[in-house]
Amino acid sequence: MRNPLTPVIVVVYLAVAGIAVLWSWLFNDLTFHFTRGDDPMMWLRHLGMGAAAGLVIVILTTLATENLAWARALEDEFRKILGPFELREAAMVALSSGIAEELLFRGAIQDTVGLWPASIVFGLLHVGPGVRYLPWTLYAIAAGFFFGVLYDRGGLAPVMLAHVVVNFCGFARTGRRDRDELFLR
Repeated sequence: MRNPLTPVIVVVYLAVAGIAVLWSWLFNDLTFHFTRGDDPMMWLRHLGMGAAAGLVIVILTTLATENLAWARALEDEFRKILGPFELREAAMVALSSGIAEELLFRGAIQDTVGLWPASIVFGLLHVGPGVRYLPWTLYAIAAGFFFGVLYDRGGLAPVMLAHVVVNFCGFARTGRRDRDELFLR
């Protein structure tokens, strides 16, 4: 393992998943809606929606970092804070963060308080150290809303997949040494 933060991040997200289960136990009778409907073809359709949603966010993020100075600066800040991730590490962190955050924010909190409050709380928990991270917070609120709508339509499975795709691509980008090697270029 190249990045010493990887095991710490995974453990933190295991705790987040535990909080989601506790919240759901207290407020939602331990009910998680992994899919909307029982038809196997619906499962496939929902997973396709999740993969497509994740790729749309990745493409928009890539376009932003290629064309907007503030987005490039933000990406550079994350690279400094997080350091590089090998692809295996990026996958571990993306899986743990995407699954745990969606269990908590969509599967537990959104089912209790609704789409908008869950999206805002999701975004506010993505506040960085300083004003330069404000675009990240606003992006997280928008992504939280987008994920929330996807959850309402398809359940947790597609939104978890979308979130994992977004996070994997983001963490994989931090593993590149310079901007010419960035993922999806």
